[in-house]
Parts: sequence; C-alpha cells; structure tokens
Amino acid sequence: MDSQGLLPPPIKRRRKHSPSFKKMVVAEANKPGNSIAGVAQRFNVNDNLVHKWRRQFQTEGNGEFVRVPAVINPNVDAGEQTVRVELTSAAGMLVLHWPIDQPQDLARWIKALS
Repeated sequence: MDSQGLLPPPIKRRRKHSPSFKKMVVAEANKPGNSIAGVAQRFNVNDNLVHKWRRQFQTEGNGEFVRVPAVINPNVDAGEQTVRVELTSAAGMLVLHWPIDQPQDLARWIKALS
C-alpha cells in the first residue's frame, strides 16, 4: 500500500529571536577567543545567523561610542595635533597617531577594522 500523499506535509516554523537575545549572542561572539561556531552551538542557532546579526549591528550601529582619550598640547598648532590610539590584540599593540582635526576619518577607519 502506498501511503505517499496521505500524510500532511510537516509544518516548518521559524523561530523568532528577540533583539536582546541577538545582542547577547553577538556580544559573546565578539569576545576574544570565542569562535562563531562555538557561540552558535552554545545558543542553539545556526552560525550563519550569528554572522548575519553581527553585520546588522555593525551597519545599524548600536548607539555605543568608543571613547578615545586625547591629550591636547596648547603649544602646538591645531593642524599639527594628533590623537594617539593604542589598539591591542593577540599579535601585539598598534600605536596610531591620527590628526585631531579629522575625527570622522578616524571613526571610519576604526569601524572598517571590525
């Protein structure tokens, strides 16, 4: 007896994740030493979703700012002043001197790193 076509097709339901859950997963994925696959497995989601959420938060912005400390020397012309930015990674430290009158370019450069 052929039972093909007698059973209704299975209903596939998509899970909906809250924005707070997505932020929590992305925050875990962004921690040093954590892999996307490991985080996805811990939270029982597909790793492609984690990549997608990371891109979304990068393009949308999350309302947070990176505070870059700057020391301004009053004895130097404003066009010559720079901001010293120190970026630390497992490979070592990168020290960057950026013109203080170009903060938008610095922000774009830092954003491009992530």
